Amino acid sequence: MNLSNATLTDVLLSNCIIEELDLGSATVQRLELQNCRIGTLEIGGAQLKDVDLHSSDSSAVHGLEGLRGATIDDAQLSLLAPLLAAYLGLRVE
Repeated sequence: MNLSNATLTDVLLSNCIIEELDLGSATVQRLELQNCRIGTLEIGGAQLKDVDLHSSDSSAVHGLEGLRGATIDDAQLSLLAPLLAAYLGLRVE
């Protein structure tokens, strides 16, 4: 689903399987992905506000800086931890 450079407001996607969701450089306000499975989430350059990802799964995330403004759960944070560490240049021992 190519939504790069799109402007989205008040969108609910529920019980979907999406191979690739491209929100690169999109402006997104009040998006909820409810019980969705996303293969690859591309969010580089996105501007997110009130975006709820916590009940969905994603196999890969590209453009971590675009996550600002999103809500995720503890399990998602654990999966993203190595990517966030690498992005920030952290060494974990």
